[in-house]
Amino acid sequence: MPSRPSLLDIRYWENHERRVLEAITLALNKLSREETLPQNEDRLNRKLYFYILEAIREMSQRGMRFTTYPMYEANNQPQVDDVERAAREGKRPDFQFGYIDHYETNVQASAKQYVVECKRLGESGRSDWVLNVNYLANGIVRYSSREHGYGQGGASGAMVGYVQNTDLDSVLLEVNRSVEENRLPLLVPSSAGGLQANSVNQLDHQFDRPTPPSPFSLRHLWVDLVGRSWN
Repeated sequence: MPSRPSLLDIRYWENHERRVLEAITLALNKLSREETLPQNEDRLNRKLYFYILEAIREMSQRGMRFTTYPMYEANNQPQVDDVERAAREGKRPDFQFGYIDHYETNVQASAKQYVVECKRLGESGRSDWVLNVNYLANGIVRYSSREHGYGQGGASGAMVGYVQNTDLDSVLLEVNRSVEENRLPLLVPSSAGGLQANSVNQLDHQFDRPTPPSPFSLRHLWVDLVGRSWN
């Protein structure tokens, strides 16, 4: 079983998360400067992958130590507390940022992954596919369910929201309605000024889950892409 995290473990994870979120935010800002973008989620993710690599290079040139890289659509990695191959090992988050925690006392638990899942937000134009409900059902829930087990072994993870149409406040209202119906804590903007148009916004919440560690903190990075042309 993984040991209880030490202060060094926690600090290492927090620093890793900070770098990853900064790289993704920088990459999303680059993405938002494009006038024409693919509407499809998978194609957006692939484009974001290359912008993340650009962001990591720029951060490294500024002197920020970056020892990880994005793994695109890779399977969840094994966890030492899974005695046999778990169902979660067949699931593929959009991005994982891994590192080796040299302060972890159990060497078999020293591989850590920061998991990021991406979803479209706004109106899909289809009554049978509601993006803002899907953000919970096929996004947030993957971090709270044992079947998907996203972020297992980490204290936190992230989601990216591509807001393709509809104003940010309306999107948040609908997402939080679904979140509340599923008895999870509401998403709260990290900025006291609320959500800002034409920007990358961070929102946060924390919830209990059946897989360790729990409670789990989930960050949300929403990029406002309203007004772009879609292909």
